[in-house]
Amino acid sequence: MLEAMVTKSETVLPTVGRGGRGNPNPPPPPGPPVKVGDGPLTVIPAAADQMFLDIKPEMTARMPRWKGDLELINHSAGSLTSQAYHKRWNRKNELLADAAEKASLAAAWLRFGRPYPRSGSTTRGHW
Repeated sequence: MLEAMVTKSETVLPTVGRGGRGNPNPPPPPGPPVKVGDGPLTVIPAAADQMFLDIKPEMTARMPRWKGDLELINHSAGSLTSQAYHKRWNRKNELLADAAEKASLAAAWLRFGRPYPRSGSTTRGHW
């Protein structure tokens, strides 16, 4: 859809439906192609930092300033959520690494696997 906006061409807009997991109603069929890209928004393909590079000093002079603490009431929605999400997956990875290490050690003790810990180009010390 973004490409259609940039090229001002046609695309099929997503439908809003009630289908999905646990819902017996199928999603509605897709609508007809619609020409997009002539609306009030302009999509400009650019590098991530380009927006900040385009801000001129006279523009920053008109921007509001905040003095005091920024409490998480009216801004930063989702930042703690995403941090918690990453922490959760990092913890799961730590548990998987620990389980893999224990399984490798048990296999070495039972003589089913390779010697543990292995040395060579594929490992970097003890895990």
